[in-house]
Amino acid sequence: MSILDRAAKAAKHSIVIFRKLLLSKHYIKNFFAFKGTYFGIYPNFNAATKAIPINLPVSYDSALAAHKHYDLINQINPRDYAIMFWLSRLISKGHTTLFDFGGHIGVKYYAYTRYLNYPNNFTWKVCDLPAIIAEGKIYAQGTQGVSHLSFTPSLADASGASIFFAAGSLQYLQSSLAEMISTLSNKPKWILISGVPLTDLQHFVTLQNIGVAICPYSIQNRTTFINDIKAQGYTLIDDWLNPEKQCKIPFCPDYDVVAYSGFLFELNASE
Repeated sequence: MSILDRAAKAAKHSIVIFRKLLLSKHYIKNFFAFKGTYFGIYPNFNAATKAIPINLPVSYDSALAAHKHYDLINQINPRDYAIMFWLSRLISKGHTTLFDFGGHIGVKYYAYTRYLNYPNNFTWKVCDLPAIIAEGKIYAQGTQGVSHLSFTPSLADASGASIFFAAGSLQYLQSSLAEMISTLSNKPKWILISGVPLTDLQHFVTLQNIGVAICPYSIQNRTTFINDIKAQGYTLIDDWLNPEKQCKIPFCPDYDVVAYSGFLFELNASE
């Protein structure tokens, strides 16, 4: 390759890098200004939180967030069918207490009501932030036929539940699911979860613009996630992928999650 050819190649490479920098700056500006997707790779929650401009909201505990998912109350996605399959089987076997971690105003309770038969003694308890709970209670009071749904702000209320359920909420927490389960005095018999972004890489955190706030968004290592739950005394019964749900992080394609995960774990008899 001649000197001119090498110079031309280097110039072309520089132009490509320059264009990427311009696109990155443009994306960052719009990411923080408007509802977007994801941005950045950070080693932990603290580093991700520090990257959020101080004038932007970072909390989901607000009236705006409480009204965010009303459109999902009557919506079923492909990833819901595995959950409903296992829920129907667990309910039919007499497991009648469900703890819905991060369940918003009871979105999944309402959505699944059309497909599942809740027995009279069945309880569906949603755990969420105070502003979300307040809105959930108001909505439930104005809705006919809501007799199984209740709310709590405390994770401790998961102690003794038949089913620990979480759909798309675990990634917003600094603590892992295994760490949360370890704090319970009486571990749930079943763990049924979906919408979990996992990776074969080391655990990292990105940022998600959810419209009402900018949130750190945790993506855990798949093997570590599973093994940590097993270490709490659980056996993996089933797992599945949700390819319709993805996490694509602009300018960091190696970190993309191309399919979210769902799991069913059962507490070992000796525990």
